[in-house]
Amino acid sequence: MGFGSIVATGITVIILIAAGYIILAGLAYCVDSANAAQAAVRASAEERMHTSLTLSGFEQLDDHSLQFNVTNTGDTEIDDVTQLDVLIKPVSLGAADRCIYLPFADDAGHEVPDHWYIAGQVGTAVGDTFQLETGGSMTVRCEFADRVPDRPVGYLEVAAPDGVQAYLSYQY
Repeated sequence: MGFGSIVATGITVIILIAAGYIILAGLAYCVDSANAAQAAVRASAEERMHTSLTLSGFEQLDDHSLQFNVTNTGDTEIDDVTQLDVLIKPVSLGAADRCIYLPFADDAGHEVPDHWYIAGQVGTAVGDTFQLETGGSMTVRCEFADRVPDRPVGYLEVAAPDGVQAYLSYQY
C-alpha cells in the first residue's frame, strides 16, 4: 500500500515538470511574437518618417476634371501609388462643407463616376502597380461625372498607404 503513494507522487512530479515546460514554451512564444510585432511597428514608423509628399500645379482642366502633381520628396519610395487616397474638400464660409473621396480608376474611360487616374508619371511601372521613387513625380487627373465641385476654393488632401498626408489649398 505504501508503494502506490510513491508512484502517485512520482507521476505528479512528472506532470508538474511537463506543465512547467509547456508554460515556459508558451511564454517564450509570446515574448518572440511581441518582439516581432514591436519590430514591425518600429519599421513602419521609421518608414513613415522617411516618406514625404508634395502637391503642386493644381488646375481645373474643364467642367469635369481637375489636375495636380504629386512629388515624392521623402527618402522612401511609395510601392503602389494606386493605393493613394485623394480627397477634395470644398470650402464655403471658411469651413469645409463636405469631403469628396475619389477612388483610383485605370484610365479616363472607367465606369466609376468620380475617380482619379495617373495622367503622367516619372517612375517605375511594375506589373499592375506603380512605384513612385524618391524624387519622382506624377500627374493626377480627377474626373467627375457631373462637374467639378461648385466651390472654387478648397483643400486637396492626398494620403499615402503608410498614412503620410499632403495638403494643398486650391482656388480656380
